[in-house]
This record gives sequence, C-alpha cells and structure tokens, in this order.
Amino acid sequence: MLSVHKNAEHFMVLEWNSGVIEQWLINNRPMLGTIYAKWLVSYLTSILPLMILTPLVMAIYHLDAVIALKTLVSVIVALPTIELLFMLSSIFSIGQTHKGVLMSIIVFPLISPLLLLSSAANDGQTSLWVASCAFTGAISLIALVTVPWCIYK
Repeated sequence: MLSVHKNAEHFMVLEWNSGVIEQWLINNRPMLGTIYAKWLVSYLTSILPLMILTPLVMAIYHLDAVIALKTLVSVIVALPTIELLFMLSSIFSIGQTHKGVLMSIIVFPLISPLLLLSSAANDGQTSLWVASCAFTGAISLIALVTVPWCIYK
C-alpha cells in the first residue's frame, strides 16, 4: 500500500506545474480518457508487480495454496479502489508541497473498510470470503466509474 501511496502522490503534478492540464481543457481533449490511461499505466507499473510477488512471498512462507489464491484474488479486487482513492486525494492536494500526510488523512478512513473486507481471505470460511470479495468488487466497480469522473470535475 505504501508503493501505491508514493506512486499516486505524483499523479498529474507534472501536468499541473507545466500547464498541460490547461492546454488540454482549452483544446477540448477528452480528460476522462486521459485519466483512465494514466490510471491504467500506474496500475500496470505498480500494482501488477505486487500481484506477481504475492504468490511468491506466500510460497516462501510455506502458506497453503488456497489461502494464497484467496489473498491474490483479494489483492486483485481491492487494489484498484485503493489506487483510485489515492489518486483522488492527490488531485485534492495538488498545490501542496508536502502532501503525503494530507493524502493519508484523506484516504485511510476511506480504505479501512476495504482492508477489513480483504482480510477475510485468511479466515477459514469460504462463504465469508466470497461475500467480502463480491462486496469489495462492487466497491471497485463503483470507484472505477465515479472516481475518474470526480477527478475530471
């Protein structure tokens, strides 16, 4: 989660400082497509390595394969929402010089339910895990639709 925080801290900062965002708005460039593209690149460069390393770390610690699979699915379902919320808080604090603490204050209360739901992977009950993954997936889909729109507005 710290890598997501540090990666999202620089979301759109270079564009803001150089005036590119104003150029995009003047030229009627589709901002939602740009925001989704920046999120996808960030997701592939920061989250995908975490997804690849999760089963490897679990194999090193000799954890059960079922628990490793459940944890990997929980990571896949929850991390898009966490990254989108960090990106939204980065936009909220785009003019600040030291915005890491402000981003944490904004985001951590919002992602604590996701962390609690994702921790159900270590529980032995499969029905609880399926329900928590379904709920976390619904939150991720809602975030994928609403957060880029909030960043745009």
